[in-house]
This record gives sequence, structure tokens and C-alpha cells, in this order.
Amino acid sequence: MKKSDVVQKLDFLYVLTLIIAIVETVLLFPILGGIIIVSMLWVPLLVLLGLYITCFIISSQMVSSLDDGKVRSDMLSIKPKFIVGIILSVVAVIPIVGWVSHIIMAIIMWQVFTNISTLKNDLIDNDESNGEWKDVTPDSEKEQSGNHGSDDRNANK
Repeated sequence: MKKSDVVQKLDFLYVLTLIIAIVETVLLFPILGGIIIVSMLWVPLLVLLGLYITCFIISSQMVSSLDDGKVRSDMLSIKPKFIVGIILSVVAVIPIVGWVSHIIMAIIMWQVFTNISTLKNDLIDNDESNGEWKDVTPDSEKEQSGNHGSDDRNANK
């Protein structure tokens, strides 16, 4: 996977986790959250479910397309948190359980947001200090690109 793809996906996850963290934080207040959920006929829970599924898919794609390294290991630690979000957004339709699930997920999503932010900053710092990006393309893609003409990495040298 190219650096631009990794950064683009991290940027997208960064924005999505920020949105999820803010929404979960608003919904964790018992009366305010309850009024929002009930008045909107539980649609916010469906939206959160969709966001968690989207984040899980993106993080799964990143894990499967990256070689072993810090980005991959960090994504492996983040990915299960989106599964927990999927589960808790489904059971959040139960009033008291929903309140507790919003508290749990707000804490988890702020942690994920911080982890992604740190990971982005590490990638930027690594790029500036070394002047080059460590190749994170899986071996299978390297072989395929080597068999089908010029390689992007060779063109940049």
C-alpha cells in the first residue's frame, strides 16, 4: 500500500472517529441523550452502527494490506474496538443499557481518536526525518507490480 493511501485512510478514520466520539459524548448525558434518541426514532443509533461498520471495514482493509509494522500493529489493536461499537450500538436501544453503552463507547472512541492522531503524527514525523517512506506494499503486490511493467517506487528514484 502506498503512503498516500495509508495517510488518506488514516485521515478518513481520524474524522470518523472524531464524529463518533462527539456523538457518543453527547448521547451519554442521560436526559439529553434519551431525548435525542427517542425524538429521532432511534435513527442516531443506526447512523452510529453504520459509522462503526465503516470504520471496521477501513481498518480491516488497512490491516490486510500492510506489512508487519507499527501502523499494522496499531490498526490491529484499534479494529476490535469498532466491533465493540457495533455490538453496543445494537444493544443501545435498551434505555439504561444504551446509556451505559454510550459512556463506554465515548471513552473508547476518544482513545481510538487519540491513537489515530498519534499514528498520523508519527507517520508525518517519520517522513520528515528520513525523507522517505518505508515501503508497506505486501510482497504479493510487489511481485505483481514487478511483473507488469515499471514500479512506482523505481520511478521516484
